[in-house]
Amino acid sequence: MALPQVRATALRSPRRGTQAAKENGCGSSTHLEVTDLARVATARATLHPTTAAALFDAWSDGHEDGLVPSVVTAPVSIIHGVDDPFVTRDLLTTAVLPRSAA
Repeated sequence: MALPQVRATALRSPRRGTQAAKENGCGSSTHLEVTDLARVATARATLHPTTAAALFDAWSDGHEDGLVPSVVTAPVSIIHGVDDPFVTRDLLTTAVLPRSAA
């Protein structure tokens, strides 16, 4: 999830308020209502700055276990939104599906 540095920096810090939530990348989801943005902003405001940064880094840089096949051997269903601009079919095909044993 490569983002421009200014957005990455904003997402790594839990600023308060609905406007801050919009500025911090919640705009990546095009369908959040004002009440949803407020709920996201409230949840983000409870995060310690170190935790916010670590969560963003884990999401954007991944975890080393994500580079090897999954240990899950049960059948897996992966569902995504056809119009999702964030988790695209290409992302699923190249980064998620290859980890499955199926």
